[in-house]
Amino acid sequence: MIIGWLVELISARSRPVPPTLLRTTFGDTSSIVTLTPAPAGEDTELTLDHSVPLALAGSVAGALFAGPGWDEAFIGLWLQLTHPDADRGATLDTAEGRDWAHRVVLTWVGVAGSAGAPVDQLEAGRQAALAQFAPHVLAGEPS
Repeated sequence: MIIGWLVELISARSRPVPPTLLRTTFGDTSSIVTLTPAPAGEDTELTLDHSVPLALAGSVAGALFAGPGWDEAFIGLWLQLTHPDADRGATLDTAEGRDWAHRVVLTWVGVAGSAGAPVDQLEAGRQAALAQFAPHVLAGEPS
């Protein structure tokens, strides 16, 4: 749903009044996703905010369960806009795609760690994120 809206948004730039906000829930009614597009010259800058109550996330390490997925969604958006016939799964299942997925998880681990995630929760989140977004790492396979 969100990717479809984003594609519509990008193609709507020529409309007299392009859309300016999408707010929806993600999984739980208290998990709120807000997408705000803004003109940036001839481009569009898109801000994504995904807020989750601490009780649901557990700690800032909870970002590891969704954050890398948003990065993957933006890759999907980029592919849809620039290579509409591309297979997102096949694109990500290349050496470059697997390396990218691993680096994305490590980046989110760094961000959550810098924000004060407890070490045990950070490691659990890292393992879960690797299992979901970069399973080749846990399997001992090269990128």
